[in-house]
Amino acid sequence: MRERHWWSIFMWCAVALLVALTLHMFVMHMHKLLGFVGVIINDPLAWENTLARSKDIGMMIVLFVLLTAAIIHGLYGLRGILLEWIKSPAAQKAITWLIVIFGVVAYAWGLYVMFGVAALGG
Repeated sequence: MRERHWWSIFMWCAVALLVALTLHMFVMHMHKLLGFVGVIINDPLAWENTLARSKDIGMMIVLFVLLTAAIIHGLYGLRGILLEWIKSPAAQKAITWLIVIFGVVAYAWGLYVMFGVAALGG
């Protein structure tokens, strides 16, 4: 893929992060505010509630989008910073591959945890 395609994906991931983080913040940290509008959420950090949310397909989609967008956006941004700092083409290629490998491992670990918790709640 060309660099401009990755840049477009980087920007779309930023938009996805804004939407997913907003939903996540409301569910996880604004439960008292939601209580004023009639949505009752008991302690969102309690383990039982975490397991219950893991059965909700909507919340799993939000977490999947959040994980995917955060990995892509964060690591592409880090790669861009490092490539501006280091000018050697061989080092740039090595940095790119190290970030790709780290990203794949981190993404696999995130999916393992996300679906592992879903299996516990199921």
